[in-house]
Amino acid sequence: MAQQPDQQNRDFVPVESEQEALTLLRTGAKHAASTILWTPNQEKTLRSHFSALVDQNRALYFWLPTGFDPKAFNDEIMDKGYLEWFFSVSLPAANIFFKAKFSGIDSAGMRFVTPEKIFKVQRRKDFRFTIPDGYVLKIDFVDPLLTDKRMTQKVLDISAGGLSFVVRPDEAPLFPPGAVLNELTLRLRGKEVVCQAEVRHIRELPPNSRIQGVKVGIQFHAMPAGDTQVIASYVFEETRRFVSKML
Repeated sequence: MAQQPDQQNRDFVPVESEQEALTLLRTGAKHAASTILWTPNQEKTLRSHFSALVDQNRALYFWLPTGFDPKAFNDEIMDKGYLEWFFSVSLPAANIFFKAKFSGIDSAGMRFVTPEKIFKVQRRKDFRFTIPDGYVLKIDFVDPLLTDKRMTQKVLDISAGGLSFVVRPDEAPLFPPGAVLNELTLRLRGKEVVCQAEVRHIRELPPNSRIQGVKVGIQFHAMPAGDTQVIASYVFEETRRFVSKML
């Protein structure tokens, strides 16, 4: 039996059409799309905006961040060999990811060569990261039936706004839509996040899924802004690792 692609690979869709790729890049320039750039080793990260696409020169331009020193940046790139960068560009209907080579700085901003390959991910309110094979992320919360006990489950995917986990079919009746999970606890890189959560949906996973069982999707409630940022940062960092390997 052929191996089924995991959810993360299904979410990241290669743009096969050159015309569609150019349209996505033009959309980014038109909307001055928010952009995050990072080096392959993730040693350096920049936040910027897409400013222009020059077709005849095969060039992409991005705004210089506030307080940016062009000469120092150019010297650092040449000194450390940061010639190839990874990009995440937030468009109105999708996020696009690609890698591109640095080609200089001029009055229009940071200049890169138009990428040969682009991946897109349809936009959601919060970006979702699917926990890859070989990694385990767990949550625990007050047992819906035995309130003096706690239940532990494995996370399937996570975003700043919520997550999903998988339960056995016989556990599914404990998680009807609208049910509230109390004292839900998530530990990320030494930080403990505690909140309430509401079950938003529940469905049985298909037979060809890499994980068997029933998927429970929950939305975080009453979470402090600082904890939301902890989760958002985790999702972004892990997504960068995935994208860097894929591109």
